[in-house]
Formats: sequence, C-alpha cells, structure tokens
Amino acid sequence: MARSFDLITRYIPLFSEEEDIGEWIFDKENDGSKEHPIFMPYFRYKDFFLQFITDVASFDEEYFLDNGRTILEDNQIEWSQKGFCSADVTTVDAECIFALLVFAIQLERVHEGLLSSFARDGSIVRWLSRLKEIDDQLENDEDPEDFDEFDDDEEDSGSPSENPTFISFQNALLRTFETYRQENQNENANKFFRVVEQELDRFSRGEEISCGYDFDFCLRTESYIHYVSFHFETDVIEVSDGGSVYDPAIGSDSYTSWMYSIWRNGTSDVSEFNAPDFTSIVELVSEGARLSVSNPDEFSMDDSEEPEN
Repeated sequence: MARSFDLITRYIPLFSEEEDIGEWIFDKENDGSKEHPIFMPYFRYKDFFLQFITDVASFDEEYFLDNGRTILEDNQIEWSQKGFCSADVTTVDAECIFALLVFAIQLERVHEGLLSSFARDGSIVRWLSRLKEIDDQLENDEDPEDFDEFDDDEEDSGSPSENPTFISFQNALLRTFETYRQENQNENANKFFRVVEQELDRFSRGEEISCGYDFDFCLRTESYIHYVSFHFETDVIEVSDGGSVYDPAIGSDSYTSWMYSIWRNGTSDVSEFNAPDFTSIVELVSEGARLSVSNPDEFSMDDSEEPEN
C-alpha cells in the first residue's frame, strides 16, 4: 500500500489529548408510557471522531471488509475485543492496521460505544502510530532526487482537510444546515446551503472558493442578540461568534465569544479570543436562529423577515 496515511495519522494528537471522545445519551424526559416511550440510550461521538471514521472508510473499506479476517489471522490477531486491544502491532504492515480499524468500526454497529473503549485504552493511538512509522519509513526510502523538481513552497503546501479544526468546523456547519432544513421550509435557503456545501468540499481539498459568501445565523430576543457570522473569500474562511446584551439600566453591550480563520493551505488561526466552539453554531439554530445572506446577490435574503408558518 503505497499511498500516504497522513489523512488519518493526523488524528494522533487529538486521540492523545482528548480524555473523552463522546458520551452516553440517556432519555431523561420521557416516562416510559405509551404516549411517551423512553428512547434507547446511544453513544454520541465528538465531531472529529465521526470524521475520523469517514476518513478510514475512504481507504478501500470494502477490500478490508472482504479480506480483513484473513489478514488478521495471518498476523495471529484474535477476533475479539481483547484480541484487538492486546495485538502486537510493532511489526505488522499497513494492511493489518487498516483491517483492525475497519473491523473495529464495524463492531461499533453491534456493540455501541466500543470504539470509545479502543480510544480510551490507547489502542487507536498505537495503531495510528504504527501507520505513521510506516509512512516515515516510506518517506526515508524515497530518492531525494525524485523531489528536485518541486520548490519549497510546493513541498510545504497543505490543505484544510489536513487540519482537525477545519474538520470540526465543516462537520458542525453541515449539521447546522441540516438542522435548519428540518426546522424551516425555505427553498432559497436550501439552494444556498447546497452551493456552500460544494464550496466547502472544494476548499477542503485546497481549491479556491469561486466567489465571496457572507451570511450569518442570528437569534434575537428582547434582551440579547446572538449570532455566528461567516465570510468566505477565495483563499480563506472566517467565522465569528458574538452578539449583544441589553440591560435597561446600562443599555446595550456588544461582545465577541470567539473568532476562527482557516486558509486554503490548511493553516488556521484563533485571534485574541477563546477557542472556537463549533457546536454553538448547531445549538444556535436549534434554538431558533434565522439565516441572513448578504453576498452573493443571487442568494441575498433575510429569513427572519419571512412570516411564521
């Protein structure tokens, strides 16, 4: 397997630093009656972990589902949770690591929350670290002359898809769009979301955004305004979370909670404020925030002005 594994080994710091990758969600609102049945508990993973699962699947998932058992047997790895956790991967090849990852993800569908166990006991970090060792070895084995034709800028270039913060942002924004679709029947907004989703996909690969986009989600009450604003340019996406609070005694007071920027080369920046909380975007729309689009002109709208259905 000659391809680079950076797409998933970049998650090593996140798995190493995150104490919790998700939580069990229990239904505490319903009483179990016929009218209010209790929903089964489920494990809610953090955004970065869901994207990790998607990235693993991109490495020819069907091949490993078809051949994984044989690969694991050839490497004397027992087909069980204990066998996966105790597997010695110090000398296995990349195929074996991917077999472990793909089948661990498949087992999650039968034993919900199992992946969190593999993360907590360090198994996933061990597997990914072995992949990084293989990548490093492949890089050292390359002939330096093979890279003479590239300049320094090209060697140092990257893409947003290699930045875990962008992955979290992208997932949160897509979830926000889906939440808005469920709560609001607005075909113009749906058309706009589809275009932005396409732009996000291209931008994630390091491609230019086709034109400028300016939009926000804003929640207004008598005492406060809370918004998240988005600015898309050719080479950068900027997001800011803020608003204003009104007190009759002192008037209005504006604030900024956090700001986030991501460039087409994959570098990101959080300037002078708290770390971005991308889940707040989804929560804001869930609470009733409305969409406003000021650019481009063809999608210009203020959904808050539409009458309630």
